[in-house]
Amino acid sequence: MKNLMILLLVGIIALTTVAAAPGDIWLTVGSCGPKQDKENFYSVGDTIFINGRNFNFPNSYAWQIVGQPGRASCDPGFEVASGIQYVGNSGEICFEVYTVQPDDCGEYKANFGGKNQNYRIPGEPIPEFGAIAVGATIILALAGFLIVRRQ
Repeated sequence: MKNLMILLLVGIIALTTVAAAPGDIWLTVGSCGPKQDKENFYSVGDTIFINGRNFNFPNSYAWQIVGQPGRASCDPGFEVASGIQYVGNSGEICFEVYTVQPDDCGEYKANFGGKNQNYRIPGEPIPEFGAIAVGATIILALAGFLIVRRQ
């Protein structure tokens, strides 16, 4: 029974290792570069590169950059860039993916082959006009009600 449990545990670990997607990505600005342990903050006009290593080769992987949902970015849930990139025999990648636009702000997620890396652009998302209009309508309606009631 003990041997069966050990065999089952080894099998689960082996399956988990095989099922895990290979590779590692990081972002750089302006050109390819080494992986650094730092926050990814970029400014308008910066050109972002996806760098990676240890991917299965030869193979092609989909990539995309998406604004984070809600009020986390100026492009909530929108894909601002995407494509397919070929990984050659080295298993490494580095390619230009996006130039930060003047209307970009907040948090974005870069994804390459199921590996993710977030980055941030200064600025806060502008509230939607719909919410402002609703608030202004409620305030004006209450003011109108109070004025009519006073008379």
